[in-house]
Amino acid sequence: MLTIFNFLNNLKNFPFYFISPLNFAIGTAAEQIIVAMRKSKLENKKLIILVPYKIFSFKFDLCNRYIFKELNSENIESSKSLLYKIFTLIFNTKLFILILKSYLFNLKADYPNIGLSLIELHKMDNINENIEEKYNFSNQIISLPKKDEIFFLNLLSNKTNYKNQKIITIHFRDSLYRNDPNRRSYRNSSIKNSYKSIHYLLEKGYFVVRIGNLAKEKFEINHDNFLDYPFSKLVKDKNDILLIKNSSFYIGTNTGLTEVAYLLNIPVLLTNMSLLFEGYPRKKEDRGIYKKIYFKDFQNQITLKEFINLPNKYHHSLVHNTNLITDLKFEENSEEEIFQAVKEYENLFRTDKLNEHSKIQDYYNNLLNIKLIELYKYNLDLVNKNKIVKKKELDEPYKNLRYKIFLNGAISESYLLNCSENEK
Repeated sequence: MLTIFNFLNNLKNFPFYFISPLNFAIGTAAEQIIVAMRKSKLENKKLIILVPYKIFSFKFDLCNRYIFKELNSENIESSKSLLYKIFTLIFNTKLFILILKSYLFNLKADYPNIGLSLIELHKMDNINENIEEKYNFSNQIISLPKKDEIFFLNLLSNKTNYKNQKIITIHFRDSLYRNDPNRRSYRNSSIKNSYKSIHYLLEKGYFVVRIGNLAKEKFEINHDNFLDYPFSKLVKDKNDILLIKNSSFYIGTNTGLTEVAYLLNIPVLLTNMSLLFEGYPRKKEDRGIYKKIYFKDFQNQITLKEFINLPNKYHHSLVHNTNLITDLKFEENSEEEIFQAVKEYENLFRTDKLNEHSKIQDYYNNLLNIKLIELYKYNLDLVNKNKIVKKKELDEPYKNLRYKIFLNGAISESYLLNCSENEK
């Protein structure tokens, strides 16, 4: 029913490219927008982000309506333009028919997946080539309405002790995320090991905000320059996004809001990373540290090199849906590991050296590039062994291509130096 949009997407001279980002997961939606922006730029088209009307929220609620509608960029069609409104009307008319049929004939109504096929988005990419700088997704300037930013910063000043300091946002995924205490719990982390780092940033004069609209644990920090936003009266979809947009840098784990920080080109420091490539620091200015990793016996921690060199099946993007995940155990970063990473990152930010990588960081990035090429060939061979190839089976090698595009950041030097000591 909605194939008209995919048909138009495939027309070479048609001036627009349409996407309908996943409605209920802000991280997936943000990543889809990033890659679609790159796709539309390569094809010299303007991106139109199709959004359901609020009236359909009972069936297809949006994770954050503000970010779907208010992003500004040279290759995103404004939500205020007449053409945008016409195509959105067509999209919603077809959504209405889809929902109506689902009730009349007791059919399942899935949210439409327009313009987001992995094969279509990455069929022109090559795992062995460096992506040209002009095609790098992080080069694109993305903004939000200036009047909204000004209003929000005034609101922050009126409701808190914010006095135009540099803002640092932090976020930790816990079991309240999408009400999933037993779903991919290895991605969760506690706030307990971040206190030392937060106090360090406060002493440096930053205004530190823990973001997210839900949180399991409340910070026991009483400081004029600290805001535990989930427990404040400021929680609102628009404010979630504006806080990130106005951050000097963002500290977080592999969560949906981290993807928003990537989308808005905010420098990112990741802690408690787990899977090798999923959520790797994406822009050159980004850094990250892995959790402690144990394999099978769960007694001895394996090194990062040993983790990289595990059999390829352990680096599948959906390993969490298999029994293989039970062979791996992830232990949260210690307070000192997080502190050293934060201290290093803040120093790089303050001295304007975030885009500089050390020799040891380049060395490990090269190891990861080699592993990624190996994974791509391994997954492609698995597909080629099947006589009948389904499009879905190609998702994994195309995900490898996406990871290659995203492999621009680095692991924190403090973490790598410690790894090197352990590997001697």
